[in-house]
Amino acid sequence: MIYVEGRDKFGRRLDGMAVGFDSIWQPNSPLFIGDDWWEYWDDQSNPNPLTEATHRLDRERRYCVQIEWSQPGNAAMLPGNYLRVDVDYLGVPANAMFRILSKRGEIRDTGKTCLWRESFVAGWWE
Repeated sequence: MIYVEGRDKFGRRLDGMAVGFDSIWQPNSPLFIGDDWWEYWDDQSNPNPLTEATHRLDRERRYCVQIEWSQPGNAAMLPGNYLRVDVDYLGVPANAMFRILSKRGEIRDTGKTCLWRESFVAGWWE
């Protein structure tokens, strides 16, 4: 969910909100997180916050490259967080900015300890 707050020419507050319903309610969607993660943008000079919210949601959903990886568990890495990726074979510029789109985790009992691993999908912000 993206919420943008703006103002009209008289200084009255205007609100705009865009929602990616598939990320909340459609488990088969690649963007599904099952929760309503909010982004708030304070843009007091914007007289049309609904257009801005819709534009931001559309831009975020159009990732031209997606990557998936697994690693040891990291509670701080969440959908919506950004990271820089520098991998030669992806065909993206060095230090390209990716946004985490989804996260899955599992804990396996090895008999002596537990192993926590997570898998992520992230999209490139072109």
